[in-house]
Amino acid sequence: MLAAVPCQFARADVVFLVDNSQTICGSDTSCSNWQSILTFINDIIRQLNVGQNNTRIGFVRYSDSFTPIHEFYLNDEYDRTLLMNAVSGIRYVPGSTVGDHSSFHFLSFGRL
Repeated sequence: MLAAVPCQFARADVVFLVDNSQTICGSDTSCSNWQSILTFINDIIRQLNVGQNNTRIGFVRYSDSFTPIHEFYLNDEYDRTLLMNAVSGIRYVPGSTVGDHSSFHFLSFGRL
């Protein structure tokens, strides 16, 4: 028999996979779109029960390169406030535009 678990007690691994290509902001490194993305991610993190034995958070950004940029891994930080500060501090560094989504190949290799 399955029992419902309230969200605040659920355990999960959540990895934010974020487009870092010029599609988001062009070459504008002070891009408001990028800030909106980071705010959205922090709004989600704020609602989660973050912890080593609860919800773990990772952040990966990508462009057309086959090498994703891991800002932090699932086991890097378990404090919600520190995670949110880390997300807020991620700078937009424009990469080439993703055309055929070939950069998603790293998902099949478990590199998150």
